[in-house]
Amino acid sequence: LPYLSKHKKFTQASHHMEPQPCKNCDSPVSDAFCSHCGQKVITQRLTIRNLLHQTVEVITNLEKGFWYTTLMLFKNPGQVAREFLSGATIRYFNPFRFLVIWMSITAFINLSTNLLERAVNASNEFFAKPGEEGLQMTPEMLENANKFMEYMPLVALIFIPFLALMSYWVFKKEGYNFAEHVVAMMYFYTAFSILNLAWFLLYFAYPTAIIFNQAFSGIVAIIYLILAYRSWFKLKTGGAIWRGIVIFIGGNGLYGIFALIGTVIYKTIMSLIN
Repeated sequence: LPYLSKHKKFTQASHHMEPQPCKNCDSPVSDAFCSHCGQKVITQRLTIRNLLHQTVEVITNLEKGFWYTTLMLFKNPGQVAREFLSGATIRYFNPFRFLVIWMSITAFINLSTNLLERAVNASNEFFAKPGEEGLQMTPEMLENANKFMEYMPLVALIFIPFLALMSYWVFKKEGYNFAEHVVAMMYFYTAFSILNLAWFLLYFAYPTAIIFNQAFSGIVAIIYLILAYRSWFKLKTGGAIWRGIVIFIGGNGLYGIFALIGTVIYKTIMSLIN
């Protein structure tokens, strides 16, 4: 057939194509991707049409990338950790960027809805006795709380190593090093933070629900860690439960000690300066 004949000639020609310098690292390239740095060979100029096509592909792609990673962290979190750490990284979104994006979304929702101030008001209405004013937030308190919200990705990056350290100690016999536990915890921490967004949405229907947000967040984190480690290391339910609880409580405890020491050092330095 003429079409097959032409197609065959084109295929043969492509295999004998003269190597071209990679636009990223200047290494010779004779295939669709650079074997040295992985850069895709792009011969077409950027247009609105292919830009829109790439955007739609990224948004709707459930076979790899951002949304695939999000979906798999709820479907089989252990598989995500196991495959990514074994080197099968092409399907999954970079854990650091994944964490920063979702934490930024969470911070934006918190700040744009004045969530903390609403929580204090709802708490006063729920717990305060008639005639009592309840907790009042000063402008300075609100400003400090909003700054904390703005730096949520940074707070998460500081907190995650403590959870990962507990995870490393508990599962030391499994052979994963501390850095690998940090990567896995980046995925897990992001996942149960996404679940907390559902609680924020519930607030708009039931305002008093926000009062129990802290307790809900802790329970969700523990349950998620139990399920994640159960699927990662193929544990029995009982073994996964106590390990998940120990990792969460121990990680929070280590973080609390670190924060306390840091606060004491900071106040000591400031007092010496002043």
